[in-house]
Amino acid sequence: MRASGNTARFMLHSEVADVYLSATVVTTEEDDQFYHTQPVVTHWYHLFVRKGAPQVSADSYIRALSPSMWAMTLAAVLLLCVVLRAMVWLRTAVGMGSGMEPANTSLGHCFLAVLGCICTQGWQESPSCLSIRLIVVTTLLFGYLLCNSYSAVLISYLASGHSTAPFSGLDDVAKKGTHVLCVRNESYAYLTLKVRPQRDKL
Repeated sequence: MRASGNTARFMLHSEVADVYLSATVVTTEEDDQFYHTQPVVTHWYHLFVRKGAPQVSADSYIRALSPSMWAMTLAAVLLLCVVLRAMVWLRTAVGMGSGMEPANTSLGHCFLAVLGCICTQGWQESPSCLSIRLIVVTTLLFGYLLCNSYSAVLISYLASGHSTAPFSGLDDVAKKGTHVLCVRNESYAYLTLKVRPQRDKL
């Protein structure tokens, strides 16, 4: 039920309503003075409650990223590994030296080196040539960005749980009629979803 002012207070005192929500802005300029500001126009609220605690399962760490994102990450790791090995081979072929220790120029060692960079474990050696150093810096930067992005997505995924919406899109919401779309007035979503700009409400 929606009411404002004295009507809302009367409903609360007469136990017609259980809760009275009112927007109040509290500001202070000094330690002992507080200013309470209440709007004189109509306002409304929507309360959102998360249902239950999120369920964390063993595959939560895998489901945080989509299969296509995992495939792209694996492809990037393999590409960096092949580029590093090709650079070492090319430098050796033209007689410039590999820039790395001879025992560490195999494809398997290049893969472990790239994997170490991706996992933010750093690089074990200090290459002597600029081209390999550039690949190392690129791999370290890629690993840093990937690790931070994955951590952010994983935290939000674990916080929100595995529950999926009972509808596929906005059209499905309108067809089923079982849910209500709540949009804040004058927000970007409100202005985007508004069909007729001259209307005051959706």
